[in-house]
Amino acid sequence: ENALAAFSRFLAASGPLLFLNLNLAASDGEDDVASLLETARRWSVPPQSVVVEVLESRFDDTQRLAAILSRFREQGFLVALDDVGVGHSNLDRIPLIKPDLLKIDRDLVRDVDLDHYRQGVFKALVYLGRRIGALIVAEGVETEPQAMMALELGADLLQGYYVGRPQPPQ
Repeated sequence: ENALAAFSRFLAASGPLLFLNLNLAASDGEDDVASLLETARRWSVPPQSVVVEVLESRFDDTQRLAAILSRFREQGFLVALDDVGVGHSNLDRIPLIKPDLLKIDRDLVRDVDLDHYRQGVFKALVYLGRRIGALIVAEGVETEPQAMMALELGADLLQGYYVGRPQPPQ
């Protein structure tokens, strides 16, 4: 509620995206989809301006996860796969989740301007994103050199302290 209310004030100015982390592991998704849709409408935030992020590592049942995310997508929300490239972000889940955005994990972004191995992995993930029609978000961008390299390697969006620190609702 607070995130959508604050975001609605910025929406008209520049058309940004609001990224919402949702814990859906104990949910069937129906109530969550309906609640988010109702709240977005109440604040005049179009669903296509809201990116639903789910930590898919909390789901053992990937079919259930795919079904829940499909319901969000049917209502116009975008879906992001978080922490791509590390941990539980298995590439085999991408065809099931069908993300609109791939968020390249901060561990790969850290020192991407200095490390050609990180650059190679980053480029491979950008290539994958292009092939499936997903935007690429570089997470954890903290310096100008990281930002410049991420953009040079093909990132569409940057997220991190270099771009802006979290702000309280206004």
